[in-house]
Amino acid sequence: SIKPNDIIALLQHKTEWMIISILSVWKVGAAYVPIDPSYPDERIKFILNDTKSKIILLNKEYSNKILLNPPLNNINIIEVDDIEIQIKLNEMSYLNLESIAKQNNLAYVIYTSGTTGVPKGVMIEHKGVINLILTIRESYFSSDNFHSVLLLANYIFDASVEIILLCFLSKYKLVLTSFFDMLNEEKFYNYLNKNRISYIHTTPSVIKDLKIEQLLNLKYINLGGEKLNKN
Repeated sequence: SIKPNDIIALLQHKTEWMIISILSVWKVGAAYVPIDPSYPDERIKFILNDTKSKIILLNKEYSNKILLNPPLNNINIIEVDDIEIQIKLNEMSYLNLESIAKQNNLAYVIYTSGTTGVPKGVMIEHKGVINLILTIRESYFSSDNFHSVLLLANYIFDASVEIILLCFLSKYKLVLTSFFDMLNEEKFYNYLNKNRISYIHTTPSVIKDLKIEQLLNLKYINLGGEKLNKN
């Protein structure tokens, strides 16, 4: 059985199933640890062992990454985009579980790069997440305005949590895009304008390459994670 402070691993790329997985983990009272599918097998194995994850929610195409040599033991693999899993979810769509997590329970764990040694898991509680979202919403957003928010960040970074919850707790529109979408500039900007993107949270190095003048509805840019130069 799943209980508060249990950690469920995610190994997914950016789709609606990633969002559903995060919300599902929270709904059963657990915390999640996001794992980038591009990580080396040894890093994936380290995180799974370090968190003692018994369940991993992944895209079907990454199942082979868990069948390591030697294999990981005692981990339940759930392929979120498998048709049988989706059928089961639809059959249980009427369920409305009451979350058992409290403010001091873990919400998620994000691992450092490990460039200065062994990667370390940074544990974030629900109260820290909610305080962040409330502060951002009250500081930057008018309660009577609707916003369409772009999720640029990889889900292994805290910025992704901010964007996802900002939308769900404020009824804003959450728009997903990937690095590969950005490679076709015309298609990328047309997509952002079609979805009327008004808020972006990213790094200075990324915003430097964005053609802001082409974003017709942009109102807010939140920058962090790197040094911001005056230029």
